[in-house]
Amino acid sequence: MALYFSFPKKTLAGQPSILADEKGAEFVCQLGTITLKTTFDPRKMTDSEGMDL
Repeated sequence: MALYFSFPKKTLAGQPSILADEKGAEFVCQLGTITLKTTFDPRKMTDSEGMDL
């Protein structure tokens, strides 16, 4: 099984959803009786153009 999650890079007000200097982010998703929870370091999620969330 593979799951793909995406989220907006910016809020409705135009602000970044995750700041560039954020050291960690937590993702939690409830799937019926199963809770999927993970953390990641956005500073490590980069490509040649910068942050790649």
